[in-house]
Amino acid sequence: MAERSREKVISGTEEFFLKKYNTKVKVNNIVGNKDGATVYVESVGEPHFHTFAVIPIDTQENVRPDGIWTLEGEVEGNIESGIYALIHEEKLKKINNYLNEFIKKHPVVGRREEVIKNTSSTGYTTPYYYVINFGDSLSSYKDQYLRNPETKKEVYQKQSQSLTFDPEYYNIVIELFMKEENKEPDQKIFDELEADIEKRDGLPPGSYTVILNDNYIQKENGHSQKDNTLMRVNPDYIIKE
Repeated sequence: MAERSREKVISGTEEFFLKKYNTKVKVNNIVGNKDGATVYVESVGEPHFHTFAVIPIDTQENVRPDGIWTLEGEVEGNIESGIYALIHEEKLKKINNYLNEFIKKHPVVGRREEVIKNTSSTGYTTPYYYVINFGDSLSSYKDQYLRNPETKKEVYQKQSQSLTFDPEYYNIVIELFMKEENKEPDQKIFDELEADIEKRDGLPPGSYTVILNDNYIQKENGHSQKDNTLMRVNPDYIIKE
């Protein structure tokens, strides 16, 4: 992509998110496709989330910011994922601390930061897990953010004290990778990870997915699951209330 077009894609995407979602974003990656470009972004500040938009580019390579779009409900869900992370900040620290220790003790790793930036549109995303929000239980919080993106996390946390979090509407996907290349996912490591999450108290409410892959990640899209991947997924989620 010519530099002039790239600058227009970046400025058009930033303006789109600012106007439609009242959100400042940083463009991390631009992937050309048949009719334009998919643009991967992350929010600047809190709530923090990763998402994407598609910007049309015509046959004369003219960038058309007026036609930029994203999947229905995609960005809204990603915003709610970020707000969920703010509300449950202290409980998420327990996952972070546990997984940091688990990584030290076993030959496994998370996603590299560059992979997250270049390919992720999964809302609140860390190297070890991401949060998917379903339903509309946080829609009022999202609406409040759209009205006032400067809303402090303490406000969301205080308001959420009267909210019952149904685990069915929040999916926390823990996904790790074998550290060495050409190493099959280790069943013992997976079993330990799964058992630890199952018995651990004080984690954020939600339906937990646990995944262990080999070391391979597709650079173009960040996908990694294959026939040898070990998974605890729907409908057999680990439920935390």
